[in-house]
Amino acid sequence: MTQNFSDGWAMVNFDTTPIMSTYLIAVAVGPFVSANYTNDVGTIARAWGWTGQEAYLQFSAEVAGKCLYQLGVYTNFTYPLPKSDNLGLPQFPAGAMENWGLVIYAYDDLVFNPNTMTTDDMERCIIVICHELTHQWFGDLITMAWWSDLFLNEGFAEYFESFIQTKVYPEQFDYIDAAVVKNDVQGALRYDVSNGAHPIIDPNGPYFDTITYSKGASMLRMTQDVLGEDVMREGLQNYVQKFQYSNALHPDLFDEFDKVSQKYNIKDWCGNTLNVTHFLEPYFHQSNFPLISYSNAAFFTQPKTSQSPWQNVSSLKPSEFNYEWDIPLRTLYYYQRNANTAEWNGKISPSALIQMLGDEMAIVSDQQAKSLPYSYDRLLTLMRTIFRTSQFVNNPNGPLFEMVMSQIDYFASFFRDSVDAHLMHLFIYEIFGPAYSNLNWTLSNSWATNTFMETFLPYAVRYGLHDAANRTLTMYQNIKAACITSTNGTHWCNPYPPDLHRAIYCGATLYSNEAIDYFGNILNHYNNEVTNNYYFFQEYYALLEGLTCSQRPQDLKVLIRFFVNSKLNSRTIFGWLKYNSVAGDALFSYMMENPDQVLAYGGFSAYMDAMTFSWKSDRRMKQYSQLQNLKFTPDTQATYNTYMDRIGQSVTIQLFRYCQKVLFQINFMSSEFPMTLRWFYDNLVIMSHTPWRVRLDGNVVIPKGYSLIVQPYVPSLTTYMFYLNMTFTGASTMNFTVSQTTDTIRLNVHRIQIFPDYVTLTDSSTASDLLNGTLVQLSKDYDNAIMTIKFPLTLQTGTVYTLGFNYVGFILNKAASGVDANWNYYEFNDKKGQVFLLSDKKCFI
Repeated sequence: MTQNFSDGWAMVNFDTTPIMSTYLIAVAVGPFVSANYTNDVGTIARAWGWTGQEAYLQFSAEVAGKCLYQLGVYTNFTYPLPKSDNLGLPQFPAGAMENWGLVIYAYDDLVFNPNTMTTDDMERCIIVICHELTHQWFGDLITMAWWSDLFLNEGFAEYFESFIQTKVYPEQFDYIDAAVVKNDVQGALRYDVSNGAHPIIDPNGPYFDTITYSKGASMLRMTQDVLGEDVMREGLQNYVQKFQYSNALHPDLFDEFDKVSQKYNIKDWCGNTLNVTHFLEPYFHQSNFPLISYSNAAFFTQPKTSQSPWQNVSSLKPSEFNYEWDIPLRTLYYYQRNANTAEWNGKISPSALIQMLGDEMAIVSDQQAKSLPYSYDRLLTLMRTIFRTSQFVNNPNGPLFEMVMSQIDYFASFFRDSVDAHLMHLFIYEIFGPAYSNLNWTLSNSWATNTFMETFLPYAVRYGLHDAANRTLTMYQNIKAACITSTNGTHWCNPYPPDLHRAIYCGATLYSNEAIDYFGNILNHYNNEVTNNYYFFQEYYALLEGLTCSQRPQDLKVLIRFFVNSKLNSRTIFGWLKYNSVAGDALFSYMMENPDQVLAYGGFSAYMDAMTFSWKSDRRMKQYSQLQNLKFTPDTQATYNTYMDRIGQSVTIQLFRYCQKVLFQINFMSSEFPMTLRWFYDNLVIMSHTPWRVRLDGNVVIPKGYSLIVQPYVPSLTTYMFYLNMTFTGASTMNFTVSQTTDTIRLNVHRIQIFPDYVTLTDSSTASDLLNGTLVQLSKDYDNAIMTIKFPLTLQTGTVYTLGFNYVGFILNKAASGVDANWNYYEFNDKKGQVFLLSDKKCFI
């Protein structure tokens, strides 16, 4: 109740609060504005901001009211206060705080501006609101008795932030459930084997980290899967009724689960009534998680399973549970009719597919870390299967695609600077082409589809998928016309939904020519947007990210100069440049021209990471070595070693670290990457035509002689490293003349990896090097097995040249007919048998 006085003062009297923990009291005073929503049980939910945010609060008030209502229904305990105030502040370092009745947020986790914020941004707001309002029960109504049980607050909030959304937005279940597995389950699995891992219940806490939040939520998800939703809900309702307005420990929760398990005679895996406490304690009181080994090696026998901790038990702290767990298992099946058609035997949820991909990625990563044999073949095949099924093509799922984004970027980093860069384009076409063809570049009612468009369409643009180039140019032309008079950015005049902005701006800068200069137009809009719409940063970030797609050196120079003078997050802005195939050279040139500025930049490490991200060849190492020739001003030279970047390491250390990174990448590219490249050749490149459709004319290049040394690596008596399996190394020379002056020759080359660094050209008569360290330009026609070599000099008639190159070749890793395959294929009875080499000797031809 408020009493106003004539002198402008007022006295506010508050009702007596319920019994509550003292840390939950909060008071806020300011020139706030609000929007209201009354839910189905009469609770008033209000969203508050500061003056100017009136238009962006109603959505949040409705979300708050609906989450409160559904939480009350689920717990059978209606929110006990008459109102729920949710206040967004310009700055709130904690992110959000669940004060009872007055939740405080950083503003961008509460307010929703549909002109700048995407479906993913909207979902972020919903998650945070539902998370904090879950605390009104789990944390406020019932508070953990001590910090070791922080899970009872934060694990529940993390769980219900998504689960209760499925009650508010049941039509979005596939998206919400998939996002939980990608973010919480996968995040928890990664953290649980890191150096920071600890049990969920830990007397050394509190730990406000991934274990408490995400692993805790994942355990509740698993408990519901075992008990069933109705039984678990009844157990939680009993828990809330018993411990309302008081404190609890995790055994109190487990005890309520035990009671409902006994009441409904829930069976364990041995046919006995499930003891939930016995089931959950190993998951809560020890770190790590089980690795399940599955063996089905013999016909007509039951498969066998066994478990062990993911990490070697000798590296783990002693545990009374001996790193063993009771594990609820599910079995999934799929069938593949042929190499180009794959379908699941019934629908498999996107969340289960994310788990399958995550497991495979984790296995590969773990084997790599332990220097054990590994292969990406199964992961690549799994991706090819999942993303081409009718299930995904007709209902694309953003979190499912996001699960493999980092892996796609990783593969692309090896192709981006190589002769085989086009194979990555073929990969994107092959795997995502069908889903792209089903998109119409408009928002749908499906959050799963909308988030897929937001994250995937920039890839479609960068790889030139189907109509992406022309479509984005046309769309930006429409934006330019709609915003022609704008002096305060594009957020208010852009006719397309924010989910599409990143892709449109990228396409506009990537595919426009200098005469159109969309780069300059977008840069101008960025400057206006950041000046006039500072708090809603999503639009100016989309504009800025779009600018990083430009391939023109002069554009990138402007952008780099802006970045190194910017206070924006260096990992974010330079992270965008990592995926630009020419940005590494632009960053290098700018650093050579402006060493003082770059070395003094606080984000120097992010700068170097972007520059060297795709540097994986000897020529790149030579380029990197030029950094030792940087010219400084006297003042800079004197303080060179005092420059510290934002992660606290000197520039000297950073330069050495990234030198080591480039060396590692070169070694990996030449040794281990070919086994992955083989999958791309086996699955994306035609094996042969009989006859080949295009043949060399033979009129320009006149061969005089060849030499060839080949070392195959196939299962045999030969001992070799695992990554060489089903490959061969080779060295070839060709003596030739030309019938006319030319700087270009064409050769038949198929299924081999060649580096320009290792191509040599000499005058046969004098053995003199004609390239003098200059690289040739190589390009491949995969459909016709032709490689074009462009030399930095003109070849003359009458001279005998010697062309030499080293390479890695790929032996087809599956049966195929034809004389050019490595398999003995008995055509008369359709039987196949692989030909193995039983010698470790090199083959000379």
